[in-house]
Amino acid sequence: MKRQQITAVAAAALVATFAIMAGLDWTTTLGALAYAPWVALIGFDSGPWAGIAAAAAATVAWRVATGIDEIPTTTQQLVIRAGFFALLGAGTAVAGRRLHESQRAYESTSALQSALIDATLDGISLTDADGNILIMNAPVVRMAIDLGMPIDGTVPERLLAIADRVTEP
Repeated sequence: MKRQQITAVAAAALVATFAIMAGLDWTTTLGALAYAPWVALIGFDSGPWAGIAAAAAATVAWRVATGIDEIPTTTQQLVIRAGFFALLGAGTAVAGRRLHESQRAYESTSALQSALIDATLDGISLTDADGNILIMNAPVVRMAIDLGMPIDGTVPERLLAIADRVTEP
C-alpha cells in the first residue's frame, strides 16, 4: 500500500470499531484496546500529529460508546486511556519515521550501487554458492538477451543452454 492509504484504512477501521461497539453493545466486551491497532497504524503511517489526532478520536469514540451503552466511567479512566493512546500514536510515529528513513537510505544506496556497476563496460555478475545469479549489470543483461540465454538457472546451466550458438563454448 502507498503511504497514507494505510491511514485511510485505519481511520475507517476506527470508525467501524466504534460502530460495532455502539451498535452491538460490545463496548464492555471490546474495551478501549480495540482502538489501539488503528491509532498505532495511523501514527506509524502519518506521523506524530496524526497519531495524536487518532488518539483523541479513539478516546472520544470510546467515551461516546460507553455513554451509549450506559457504562459508568471516571475522569481517571478517561485520562489514562487518552494518555495511553497519545503515547501509542506518537511512539509508533517515531518508529515509522525511522523505518521510512532507513528505507530511503537503502534505496539511495542501492540505486548508487546499481548505477556504479552498470557504468562499467565489462559484464559483471554476482552469484551465490550454488551458481544462482544475484546481481547482473547492464552489459551482462544485454549479452544474455543477445545470445538468447535462459532467464532461470545457474550460470553453468545458462551457459550450457547457449553453448551450441557460440563459436567458443
